[in-house]
Amino acid sequence: MGLAGALAQVTLGVPRSAEQTAFEEHMRKQAWEQGSVDYMGRDSFDNIWRKITETLAQAPPKPVPQKAVTGGIPDV
Repeated sequence: MGLAGALAQVTLGVPRSAEQTAFEEHMRKQAWEQGSVDYMGRDSFDNIWRKITETLAQAPPKPVPQKAVTGGIPDV
């Protein structure tokens, strides 16, 4: 579906469908890759920084290294 088809299915006052949201994200990504960045909106530094900090906060915790046992009988 193209832009005209996506716009034809927009109903004001109704939440976007998953397909409409995916299409919008695709178009935004395509614009970003072509150098058309929305510096004052969704692509602003504050929004990018917020996404970075959210992603880092969701990272799994790093495993705690265990102490190496020296001079003992190794576990089998």
